[in-house]
Amino acid sequence: PELEAAAMAKRHAFEVKTRDGLSLPVHVYLPAGSDQNNDGIPDKPLPTILYVHGGPWVGVVHWNQYFHWRNFQLLANRGYAVINCEFRGSTGLGKAFVDKSMKVWGTAMTNDKTDIANWAVQSNIAAKEKVALWGWSYGGYAAMAALAFAPETYACAVSMYGISDLEAFCKNPMVSN
Repeated sequence: PELEAAAMAKRHAFEVKTRDGLSLPVHVYLPAGSDQNNDGIPDKPLPTILYVHGGPWVGVVHWNQYFHWRNFQLLANRGYAVINCEFRGSTGLGKAFVDKSMKVWGTAMTNDKTDIANWAVQSNIAAKEKVALWGWSYGGYAAMAALAFAPETYACAVSMYGISDLEAFCKNPMVSN
């Protein structure tokens, strides 16, 4: 209730088609007052942050969790468009969707985020040359991979607890069981 009078970012749902035809749900948070007609596209392109969740086998369950939502609101309050993106491997979208992530971390899964970034620029959400990635765990890996595999797309990335040694990660009993 304390936030009812605050200028909060609004969340808008979109679907992005990847280069290989997969449909990905994304949620876009825009700064208050940046979208006068309320269509989910800001009146002018904004610096944009793609939030990439961990796992990668976690997904739609975190869209309304305060732990994540507060960060989206903070960044939007500072003038950023924030795109909470899903990608092949996210849970909550069916087993076939999760199975599409097998052995494609450095290829199709990385392309998913780049396709979302390109969609954001083409849709006039993101200002070209001002797209960043931010992620934890797998999302941190994705942030590092994005800079390695598509440096022309991103201005910067933040990797929090990013998986940088996939072989060691896969030997972890918590992961391999």
